[in-house]
Amino acid sequence: MKNSLPKSICLSFLLFVSLLLISGCVVKDLSQTVEQTVKGDYFLQSDQSKRGRESFKREVEENPDSGLANYYYGRFLLQEKENKQALKHLRKARDLNPEKADYHFWAGVAYGANKKKKEEAASYREALEIDKNHLQSLIYLGHSELSAKKYTKALSLYT
Repeated sequence: MKNSLPKSICLSFLLFVSLLLISGCVVKDLSQTVEQTVKGDYFLQSDQSKRGRESFKREVEENPDSGLANYYYGRFLLQEKENKQALKHLRKARDLNPEKADYHFWAGVAYGANKKKKEEAASYREALEIDKNHLQSLIYLGHSELSAKKYTKALSLYT
């Protein structure tokens, strides 16, 4: 018996099902991103570092390749002065999402907390390559230049 459905309809159906499956994954990823961002910002702004740290520690354990989870976990570790661990997670977030200026900036802050001044300044410069108006990077790079007694460079970053 010959197949009752034309080949083009079968292919269209398979394409439709594939799109549904893919879009379901995208919606799930977007939902998780929004949830993590809202939760992370809430804990940071409400000064609930310990709760945020525990929450994102679990997130990183469940999904170690989540740039966002590593980013927030690193931020909470920085708040608690666990600078070496913070640097590890903030670098990982930056490496997983190299297009995010904030991730470069916060990796720079962690480098600074670990007294790695060259790497700190380089991270701020990388953030500025992505977003030339990244205010925090402009200010912190200006501070780095100022402490290195590069007054003209510092002034140009502040203005």
